[in-house]
Amino acid sequence: MINFDSNGDILNQEQNQYRNQDLEKQINQLYDNNNQISIQQQTKEKQIIIEKQLPLQKENLQIQKFKRYYGKTCVIMHIKNEPLFTLGPDFKIFIGTWISFLILGYYLTFKYSVKKGKVIYILTFGINFLQIISYLLTALLNPGIAIIQTKQKINKKQKKHSFCDKCQIIKNQGIYHCFECDICIQDYDHHCPWTGKCIGKGNMFFFKIFICCTFFYFFYCFFLFLL
Repeated sequence: MINFDSNGDILNQEQNQYRNQDLEKQINQLYDNNNQISIQQQTKEKQIIIEKQLPLQKENLQIQKFKRYYGKTCVIMHIKNEPLFTLGPDFKIFIGTWISFLILGYYLTFKYSVKKGKVIYILTFGINFLQIISYLLTALLNPGIAIIQTKQKINKKQKKHSFCDKCQIIKNQGIYHCFECDICIQDYDHHCPWTGKCIGKGNMFFFKIFICCTFFYFFYCFFLFLL
């Protein structure tokens, strides 16, 4: 193949080789420039992503370094960095009441109702078992200790919000600081000394079961003694 220069003169083989080498260098340079541009774009994109994540990472590190305040509550077990089983400040009353339920249940179930027949025995055992278990779960489960969040979810409908200095949280609607337990509780209902702690979001369900079982058990035992 015959090549011509810019003036139309015929190029010899050596000149043709040099020209091809120059073209290859230009092509390689363009390729390198494109690679550098793409690498710079990827680096900028990664940098933007990292910059967006940094505030959250810093905020999470601050929360991890912050020592969680539990007031007068004793945490027995955690799950996913949140308390699962806790004991309240009145745990001695809870233990005494629970032992009383066990003694009363043992007497009514294995000493008295067993003499009344199999049906009465099974019914008494079932009610007593449900009462004791629901009472135990009410007294041991986390009552709803307010969670520390990276971004506080404030109810827009609520005009006024108060800040708890001890628990270091914004007290949104439903959060109340129990002065007996000295801690903020979500969906606080009341402080129950018989369970040793507050009744809130975490143990309200089992507390209602316990109350229903106790009332039913009381009338059941009353009619049982009349038989």
